[in-house]
Amino acid sequence: MTNRKPFNDRAGYLASRINALTTIHNVIYLAAEQGIDADGKYITVCEAHGQMVSSTSMSQARVDMKDASQWCSKCARNLTEVTV
Repeated sequence: MTNRKPFNDRAGYLASRINALTTIHNVIYLAAEQGIDADGKYITVCEAHGQMVSSTSMSQARVDMKDASQWCSKCARNLTEVTV
């Protein structure tokens, strides 16, 4: 584990990025290695709110990681509050 990638010691970790809305990471994992039964091979987790979305491709998981307001209801609410 490093400060730059604090989740790299977790099972199935693939990538992470700081969520601009929360300043806490969104993280991509291999669902099976996390023990999560998901529709897709990958899950993207909003570590700030504990919500997740699954995807079948790494490219879609990266899109999800970059904008959690599209699938995390609490991030979407934060975005609405910021823009109002």
